[in-house]
Amino acid sequence: GFVFDAFNADAYRRALRRAFALWSQQACWARVRTSAMRQQFGWNAAAARYVGIYAGFLEG
Repeated sequence: GFVFDAFNADAYRRALRRAFALWSQQACWARVRTSAMRQQFGWNAAAARYVGIYAGFLEG
């Protein structure tokens, strides 16, 4: 996604401009889109990472 640090209209506008600039470069946009579609954002992947973190805490 396109992130912005400050919660204001100017930061949001800059993020949108970055998104539109990337979208206008179709080859780059296709790579970003393909990469994003390969990511795992479901709870299974997140839960597995949390289990690893908690296991590390328990091991000390």
